[in-house]
Amino acid sequence: MCTTNVNQKHDRGFQADLARRMGITRQAVSIILSGKVSIGKKMAKRLEEATGIPRLSWLYPETYHNPMLSDRNSPTPKETTQDEGKESWPQTM
Repeated sequence: MCTTNVNQKHDRGFQADLARRMGITRQAVSIILSGKVSIGKKMAKRLEEATGIPRLSWLYPETYHNPMLSDRNSPTPKETTQDEGKESWPQTM
């Protein structure tokens, strides 16, 4: 298990090390971290073992926070006004 940093996902040295530990190519790691492909349960398990990030975070990054895929997580939250009950962007003063 290793500690990961969000900034490391673009580092080729980090990707190469992760690829070696997982037995896949650095290019495959790069594609996975970029979010260009969906992964299966077996790959999620391998990623969990190699990074320490739970497999659900690899399978469902929109639901479970994954620091390695932070750009795929939900956008900036909107505020809800109590008067209208509608979502609106935060107001600036």
